Amino acid sequence: MRVKTFEAASMQEALSVVKRDMGEDAFILSTRTRRRKTPLGEEAYIEVTAAVDEASDRPAPQPPPAPARAAATYGLRDPLAARHAPVRAPEPPRAEP
Repeated sequence: MRVKTFEAASMQEALSVVKRDMGEDAFILSTRTRRRKTPLGEEAYIEVTAAVDEASDRPAPQPPPAPARAAATYGLRDPLAARHAPVRAPEPPRAEP
């Protein structure tokens, strides 16, 4: 979920900014009328906090692709080969005739 606070001169302007920036699915969490000092006196403005659920906008995450295994190891030992190789019992010693 993405939450953002906007400031505007009027409620209508604040709602249009929220809609433009966050889309039609955004919802308002809070509104406040605030005042700030300016060189000419005080100025009232609207503070709107809005949120949008981004999970519905994005596709489900895909698992990372499996690493490609090279056909030739160029004389290097494959560290994963020992994990995947079948385990064999040692052969008994042969009797020589």
